[in-house]
Amino acid sequence: MYQSWGLYERLHQVTASELAAETWRAPADRIATALTNLKPADWDKYDELVVVPDRTFWHVPFETLPAGTGSKEPLIARVRIRCVPYASLALPDKRLSPRTPKTVLVLGRPATRDPKELAERAANDAVPAGLVVEKWNESLPGPSSLSRQLCDRLLVMGDVEDAEKGPYSWAPLVIDRNKPGSQLADWFALPWNGPLEVAFPQFHTAAEYSLKKGGTGDEIFFAVSALMASGSRTVLLGRWKMGGVSTIDLMREYHQELGHITAAQSWRRSVRLLQENDYVVELEPRLKGSRDAASGKHPIFWAGYLLCDTGSDPAELEK
Repeated sequence: MYQSWGLYERLHQVTASELAAETWRAPADRIATALTNLKPADWDKYDELVVVPDRTFWHVPFETLPAGTGSKEPLIARVRIRCVPYASLALPDKRLSPRTPKTVLVLGRPATRDPKELAERAANDAVPAGLVVEKWNESLPGPSSLSRQLCDRLLVMGDVEDAEKGPYSWAPLVIDRNKPGSQLADWFALPWNGPLEVAFPQFHTAAEYSLKKGGTGDEIFFAVSALMASGSRTVLLGRWKMGGVSTIDLMREYHQELGHITAAQSWRRSVRLLQENDYVVELEPRLKGSRDAASGKHPIFWAGYLLCDTGSDPAELEK
């Protein structure tokens, strides 16, 4: 699918003409037809789609598949969508989200090619106004395996290293990379008291290279499973890095309602708001070749994120 899309073969090399070509539609139609024979009207019966991906299906952006045979409407326009690594996690758990979550924003060092302006915008605009946030930029209170216990909600805007060395060998908090206690493997240690909600929008997977560098999907499965096993109920990962203003906008709007409605509802809301905007190519590190604005309706801006969540509804839990 990714090879057919022709958009993700090289980092920072997607041009405006490639966006306009919309070559992704044909393979998306084929995948949707192979998975389901539902017609557009059939989706009106459903409010939510829960996906339990297997192998390379972890790389498939289900949100952008057509909502029924022959439809040009993306699936996320019809239903909210979430993934789980195991079918048993499809049902909500009973943990209440804190009314005033302890939120940590990890900034880290921006990628070399990223416009310098983005780092400042991420620091100021990646979280909603009014949310009390602690920012970690140059240092952590301690090793990642312990620092993670200091927050209920974690948003990492730093560039997360590839998990090529192993699904548990990357540093979730990026700042203490290569130091003792920095790897995801260290989160397995007791006590299991990680943040309920974590987001790594600048995570990297093999989808960035059209799966040409390998990537069976198991690396995503193990990473998500590890994060959930260490205490997280909601995990948001980037399949490919955008890293621009679009990412900042998505994260702000997603966290605006998180904790008030389900994570899938909050994510769908943020995507719909993003689709109403245009984005300056110069402030989107993955795009190049034009000074014009690109429409947020294109799935490259929003389909690259994987939301894994148990489906807990704060409103129902508080009754």
